[in-house]
Amino acid sequence: MSLLAASSRIGRVVEIAGWAAVAVMVALVVTQIVGWTGHRYVAALQSLVPYVLGLAFPLAAAALVTQRWALAAVAGAVAVALVVMAWPLLRPPAEPAAAHGATPLTVFHANLLYLNTRHEETVDAVTAADADVLAFTEYTPGAAAALHASPLADEYPYRIEYSHPVARGTALWSRYPLSEFRPPETKSAAVLARVESSDPVVVLAVHVTSPLISTDDWSSELRNLDVAPLRDGEPVVIVGDFNATFWHPRFRALLSNGWRDAHQALGRGFSTSWPDDIQPIPNFVRIDHALLNEHAVATAVEDVGVPGSDHVAFVVTLVPAA
Repeated sequence: MSLLAASSRIGRVVEIAGWAAVAVMVALVVTQIVGWTGHRYVAALQSLVPYVLGLAFPLAAAALVTQRWALAAVAGAVAVALVVMAWPLLRPPAEPAAAHGATPLTVFHANLLYLNTRHEETVDAVTAADADVLAFTEYTPGAAAALHASPLADEYPYRIEYSHPVARGTALWSRYPLSEFRPPETKSAAVLARVESSDPVVVLAVHVTSPLISTDDWSSELRNLDVAPLRDGEPVVIVGDFNATFWHPRFRALLSNGWRDAHQALGRGFSTSWPDDIQPIPNFVRIDHALLNEHAVATAVEDVGVPGSDHVAFVVTLVPAA
């Protein structure tokens, strides 16, 4: 076979495979533009947007080399679309100014995984985090028993707890008194309370239904998080397992309505939190978030490993906005 014929055959293979791949990419971009996540497979694919659309860069280069101009143009357009969508992660908006002299509050969140049996190690990880407020999702009776039997029970005397034997339990532990309110409706227990510290902060701990279980429940629960009482002039942070990434339009709708993701605001928008229990595969999406309203400012966020869990926990430090 001549070199020319071999080159032509390679070009045809690149073109066929390239058009098939770019068709998926274009369809994925369209779901982002119209804001549609009506099926579990679409939700799963949307969470992988940077990986799927990132293939447009080498595809466009291969198409240029093989002189497939139309394919190169479409793949290039997809690459540009990815950069546009990722721009808020690359260049996050400036945070509001912090109130002068305010006392920082640290809030820890961990999805403990209801199948987790490494409770003693979990207690050690939580103790090391040394946060003022502890929020737990997938809070089981076993996890609760281990935490209550530890010195943490004395250190965090104020608690609101709704344990569940599977994945629907949620709890809030605090060094400061807690005033509980009725939380937004979710399938899993949610906890909404004001932390009565020197500079009070309202904390909402949530575990949103996975879109792989029900896209309707997932979408409505995310929508329910944006409730009027959380915009009443007090600093508010929503922490938990949102089962949603920045690449889900329903999650970005929260951000476009004034909520700010602490990891994104502090330049860590590309960090990941799940799955953390499949070796040697690294975690590759962030579905655990801390969202702040306009009256709160994140000054730091640190990821924390929790033995036995499939999620990376975090500690966010926040103060009231000026």
